[in-house]
Amino acid sequence: MDRTSVTRKARDMAVRVARVTTALAIAQAIGPACGLAQTADAHDGGVDAVALIVEIADPASGRARVRVEIPTTVSADRSVLTFTFPDLRRGHASLDSIRASGSLTREGDTFELKAGSEPLTLDYIIDPTFYPPGQPERVSDARSRITAEMAVVRTTSLFPRFRRLDAPATVVFRLPEDWKVVAPWPERDGSVYEAGAGWGSTVEYVGLGPFAVETLRESGSTFRVGTSPGGDELDPAEVIAIVRTELEILGAGPSGGGDLWSAVVVPRSFMRGGAAGRSSVVQPPDPGVLAHEIFHWWSNGATIAEDAVWFREGFTEYYGVKSARAAAAWTEAEADACLADLNAEMRFLERDGAMSLVDAARAYRSDSRARRLVYAKGALLALHLDRSLTQRGRSLDLVMSRALVPGDRQFGTRDLITLFDRLFHELTGVLETYLLQAKPLPDLHLSDATGLSGCARYLP
Repeated sequence: MDRTSVTRKARDMAVRVARVTTALAIAQAIGPACGLAQTADAHDGGVDAVALIVEIADPASGRARVRVEIPTTVSADRSVLTFTFPDLRRGHASLDSIRASGSLTREGDTFELKAGSEPLTLDYIIDPTFYPPGQPERVSDARSRITAEMAVVRTTSLFPRFRRLDAPATVVFRLPEDWKVVAPWPERDGSVYEAGAGWGSTVEYVGLGPFAVETLRESGSTFRVGTSPGGDELDPAEVIAIVRTELEILGAGPSGGGDLWSAVVVPRSFMRGGAAGRSSVVQPPDPGVLAHEIFHWWSNGATIAEDAVWFREGFTEYYGVKSARAAAAWTEAEADACLADLNAEMRFLERDGAMSLVDAARAYRSDSRARRLVYAKGALLALHLDRSLTQRGRSLDLVMSRALVPGDRQFGTRDLITLFDRLFHELTGVLETYLLQAKPLPDLHLSDATGLSGCARYLP
């Protein structure tokens, strides 16, 4: 063995020892003093992994203390590491303080950290509150925030994004007693999470709090579910039932986001609406909306092209209703009320003339009424087709499974028409009539709208 190899091995061993020693020091300094739940001290993910330590000692402050440890094997070929906090400007996240082991400079929203021969550390305190751009900024409209009761954190509001830094990360959470972590990352030793190489750029939502947690392992995928206690909240078993129902409909687990997925259910008072990351969702306890968002693990931009948003959102809207009902998370009356409200919304939006779903899809980004028509008319076209197929002893589920599984190609509108024609030629004309022509759907014989389901936004 030559001298260079010996030196490299010695340096790598020193890095490992330094990182574990740092972790032990942090645990001893902040753990007992803050009354934090005990977590594993050995969080080393290898000399090629960045270590992230997230401490929420005083959740009522709304802030987290984060340490980033970058080994020399990650920064060795770089003289400067450049990073930003993606949500500082657009999402209202705020950085209270930041310091580093090396020379740190800031210009606007961009930071530069000078690298050297020693491992780098970055320590900062951050408020990870995030409001979707253009949305109201009431407290319950935040998609990421820390409170005394619980937290939902958006990864791009919590962690920095380094340019050209592809190393994976391990994450250790130091939390109040009884708080648990619900994240779409593999767990090691009950406290260390392997966030992978996309930790700084991929949006995910992580639940932190006194959640009831259950895990489902099926079809080669792992689904982690956390629900908050409360009178009107969903039980973890109900969420698992929704996931299992959608697995049965589609016949396989999702693709494209790894093999671990997470769903967090929070009280309505904590969050209005909801949010979805690549492999995670956070929602209030509305079974239809939750089922819709979980279905997006399959029906998303990777599998369905933008021109077919009528399918990606409209047919997903229908399958959210169908799945919630099949999983017994909704009663038949609740599912019917949702469809009735969607029907009333569609008729109201088309009161001055029908619009084809293809035209609605084209205006999806620019016209709020066209966007709602994509959801309402898309869902009701799916209902109309599914009913017709059921009368023939068949199901729309077959189209969904062929389009969304295994997810190794992207379907556009023409591809979906071709697929439908191949599977159900006798109904292709029905699909094309409402998809391509400005014609209203026939009477679907639904009950009267109540406007109470929460499924519709535009009602007479």
